Amino acid sequence: MKKKLAAGLMALAMLFSSGFCIARAAEPQEKGSAEYGFVELPEKTQILETEAENPSNANVMERSYDGQFYVANDGISSYSSETEGVPNTDPNNPYVVVNNTVTPGTISAAGEMRWYAFVMNERGKATIYLQIAEELDADLYVFALNDETSQLEMIGGSAVEGKGAAELYKGVLDTGIYFFAVGGYEGVGDFKVAFLQSTVDAGYEVNDSFVTAAVVGLNQDIVGVIDSPWDMDFYQFTITETTVIQYSIASTDGYRLLFGGDSNGSTEVGVIDADSKTYKFRPGTYFFAVVSSGGTYSTDSTYTASFRKIAKAYPDILPNTWWNAEAGIIYEASADYTENYVNGNSIDISYSYQKDYSNSAGIQTYDIGIDTNKHHYAACDGVNYGPIGAYYWTSTHPIKNVSSRPALILTFVSTSDDFYRIHCKGTGPYVQNTFWESTNNVTVMIDPESGDLIDIVEYNYFYHWNPGSNVLRYSTPYIMKKVK
Repeated sequence: MKKKLAAGLMALAMLFSSGFCIARAAEPQEKGSAEYGFVELPEKTQILETEAENPSNANVMERSYDGQFYVANDGISSYSSETEGVPNTDPNNPYVVVNNTVTPGTISAAGEMRWYAFVMNERGKATIYLQIAEELDADLYVFALNDETSQLEMIGGSAVEGKGAAELYKGVLDTGIYFFAVGGYEGVGDFKVAFLQSTVDAGYEVNDSFVTAAVVGLNQDIVGVIDSPWDMDFYQFTITETTVIQYSIASTDGYRLLFGGDSNGSTEVGVIDADSKTYKFRPGTYFFAVVSSGGTYSTDSTYTASFRKIAKAYPDILPNTWWNAEAGIIYEASADYTENYVNGNSIDISYSYQKDYSNSAGIQTYDIGIDTNKHHYAACDGVNYGPIGAYYWTSTHPIKNVSSRPALILTFVSTSDDFYRIHCKGTGPYVQNTFWESTNNVTVMIDPESGDLIDIVEYNYFYHWNPGSNVLRYSTPYIMKKVK
């Protein structure tokens, strides 16, 4: 018995192991009034609040260092420790500090310098926080030891004016021996020095503000640490086309990855799925920050942050959006589904195949086509029919030759009964190739990378009526979710 196209949409049970089938589509919808557009996220406010609670104004030099240059002749092994009771008022007798320690001290005379030393066994970040008594104004100076000359070369510090004002230094340092001095500027009194060092994310540090945000790319894992109570890690990436991006953080310490807006100060993005932090970003530079909850920090407990590109997208927000992250497919459509896009590419289902063959035995003519000049729309309701995420393996009669990859399957319906035609004739020994039908619908497979047809899924003359050795192979592992 000859297999013919039904007047309505054809059942696809033969093609999908789940038994999914399509009923006849309704007439095209009118333009809807659903509210959609770019929205504002609250994360930027949270970042600003965290910055206010935990300022990162390190390395502020409100007055310059005008002290003398120093020479340290002794090796690191001969440096004394605080417990030996020897005053550390000379760089040749500093107290050695180690990671994650707090060391108390006293400025007992105006202009006195108290000296400390530490070792960087590998390139990493050093953080020094100086807490000062209310009656004391002291500054913090950091020096590198020149191995050849034994001179101490000043590399930075913090000198905030005012009694009781804390000092904070942060810097990425190479391997070597370093010194820092607490210099009394006015008054006397006690102080405490907290010293921390980390090596995990030295390639990104110091990135504690929007201005110093580390530049990162999409689809990479960023491993870092919040290595002190004064650490916030800012990152930025730039995109040149509208893109759906999913951002995430894995942390055992409760760290959060917050969105900080773009380079123009905007916080507006298109929401794809708020639960999975998946949003639609316009072209621009965007900022994010990893922040600690409750002051938690660790120099060796890492977090992993990532910015995953799901797919390119249409520049504006459309009322109908379906997506699957695993397949990397974003399907967007107008309210009446007459305008359709996949991964930002306009979907074009126009198709024409015309061939004539003749010999002494007989004639064969083929005229197969989709007439996109006739009004048509995608059939999508998310229940009985809709976009399908597929994986295209291979076919013997493709419309477009592509490698195996995820693809989008859509059914298009027209108000015209000759929207999709299959007009094939044969004479003589080729008479069995004759198939002459037209219908108002067609199911197609679309390439997300271009919006072009890969193949016709249903009904396909070559695979269903006159298959021979022709075959289309694909699977449907991806569930397309509709953005609400």
